[in-house]
Amino acid sequence: MTLPAKFVCTLCFVFCSAATVTAQEKWLSFNELTTARGDVQVETAVNWESDAENRSWFEQGLFGENSPTLSSQLSDDSSDSILLVQAAGGDSAGGGGTSSLAAKSQNPISDLVSLPLQSNWDFGIGPGDDQRYVGNLQPVVPIKLNEDWNLINRVIIPFINTPTGLGEQEHGIGNVIGQFFFSPRDAEKFIWGLGPTVQFPTASTPNLGQQELAAGVDAVAVIQHGHILTGVLVTQLWGSKGHSDPFLAQPFFNYNLPEGWFLNVSGEANADWTLPRDSRWAFPLGGGVGRVFPIFGQPVNVLCRFAPYVISPDGGPDWQFRFQFNLLFPK
Repeated sequence: MTLPAKFVCTLCFVFCSAATVTAQEKWLSFNELTTARGDVQVETAVNWESDAENRSWFEQGLFGENSPTLSSQLSDDSSDSILLVQAAGGDSAGGGGTSSLAAKSQNPISDLVSLPLQSNWDFGIGPGDDQRYVGNLQPVVPIKLNEDWNLINRVIIPFINTPTGLGEQEHGIGNVIGQFFFSPRDAEKFIWGLGPTVQFPTASTPNLGQQELAAGVDAVAVIQHGHILTGVLVTQLWGSKGHSDPFLAQPFFNYNLPEGWFLNVSGEANADWTLPRDSRWAFPLGGGVGRVFPIFGQPVNVLCRFAPYVISPDGGPDWQFRFQFNLLFPK
């Protein structure tokens, strides 16, 4: 494990205790911040695992199947789960305004402006057990279209360092993805969103992403019951040159706890329909823990997740570690 990975793993264990101390000092101002919206209550939160993140697809060679997948680029994780807000009273998570903001911050199609910073490390790639890093910058800006509909705009900018051969690495920017979700504002127990997605051929090299424009559709469905939020987000892209047709399904299960804590089990089932059947799929599936808390008055959402690859092509990664840090900007 490289030094950056060790550092982030250590930070993952340290942040929980540090967050507790900081949260106690900032609780009053934070609760005022999260309850300032009156009777608006977050009703639903789900995992977007994920997004979320870098899924460049290209032909399988010795290291071809190990290139960044669509799930790495689109995965937004349980710290990017899915939720919507509705007018109501109380706190469904049992932790006051903190739990409400925790649930809301988990949703890539909520009306919350946020700046997720996600880091993914894949381990055990190829005969040299190499490591791949995918960092995603994912600004989310919601727009109220009218009293019935929201438009959630999201851009995913991937930064990749990936093995390309024995002892060789390439790094640079991957393909930038734009996502646009139309979602009803009055959704309650069943929440959904639907919209177009576009992948731009911005990759620095062919090993960091297909050199073709791609377009497709995103769809998400969420069901909430008490503290539990479960659902699935599906993305399908079609390449303009026929080099790749990536597919991503992201099932998730979130359990929201008091005081901003949440547990998450999530995965990303990746496929490229242009590849042979025996090397088409990759599927990391794992669990993690996160918390929403203030740092000097600024609300943040921090998540750590460990996920073994239950399906991986020959030479593909064995497991993944994710660390996500989201800056939250409540109205």
